[in-house]
Amino acid sequence: MMKRCPSFSGRPGFPKGLAVLVVDCELTDGLEAETQLKECGYAPTRCASTREAVAKLGQPGVDFDVMMVEVQCLQGRSPDNTALLAAAKSVPMVLMSSMCSPADVIMGIKRGAVDFLEKPLHLQKLRNIWQHVVRKMMNGGNPTSMVNDAGVAANGTAGSGGRGDGAHSSDTTGGHSRSQRASAANSGAGGYGRAVLG
Repeated sequence: MMKRCPSFSGRPGFPKGLAVLVVDCELTDGLEAETQLKECGYAPTRCASTREAVAKLGQPGVDFDVMMVEVQCLQGRSPDNTALLAAAKSVPMVLMSSMCSPADVIMGIKRGAVDFLEKPLHLQKLRNIWQHVVRKMMNGGNPTSMVNDAGVAANGTAGSGGRGDGAHSSDTTGGHSRSQRASAANSGAGGYGRAVLG
């Protein structure tokens, strides 16, 4: 059954003003992402750690549409990292990295990421992150992970189900087409991905 397109009558001008939580432990990269998001007409909030990000997420009356998280910020196991990954169940999480290895992509899939952007970030790809908000609303308020979106199973194998809507083409996934993600899945997650994302 065809899903009904969500209404944004309460948000005139959408996606202008998109609330984006940027988590990047590298100051220069975080500032650059913040600047680019503002150029898109979005409203970024920059954090330098997962602890700071979790605190922002817990503030009363503060809602974010999308999280953009540098993979390195999730290195190791900590209560803050766990809390941020748990938040991805309700706020679409886009991972970003300058070392965009197949292992990182697969581990991101397993952790519920909806997209993976390679640094340096490109303005057009950032403009497209609003699409994850629409997919979330069409999915009953739950972010659509790359597992469901690309037909790639979390166990590292390509799923048999495909999508006919053409979403998540290489134009909106930081350079990773469906075939690239399926190839990455078949290669399996390496040690680097496990170390970073637990």
